[in-house]
Amino acid sequence: MIVVGYGSRGRAVIRALSESGVQKRAIVVIDPRAEAVAEANAAGLAAVAGDGTRSEVLREAKIGSARQVVIAVRRAFLRRFRDRPCLLRFIVRGGR
Repeated sequence: MIVVGYGSRGRAVIRALSESGVQKRAIVVIDPRAEAVAEANAAGLAAVAGDGTRSEVLREAKIGSARQVVIAVRRAFLRRFRDRPCLLRFIVRGGR
């Protein structure tokens, strides 16, 4: 599972996943902020630094083997995904 964004939304998603039995080793975080990647690593999560809309970043996060991708970012970021072909089904709940 990939979680794009390790801000308050991403952390809430990961907390909910952990509480439902998903193991941390099954989660990869993508975030462009170095401090967020360091915090994710310190919390026992694999993390990739970069823009979650970039193909090379998604490949580094092993998107080919991901069963789910959670986009836990601001609505403005979601616009970047609009014109990208994708084989994954996205379920999005946007915030401000």
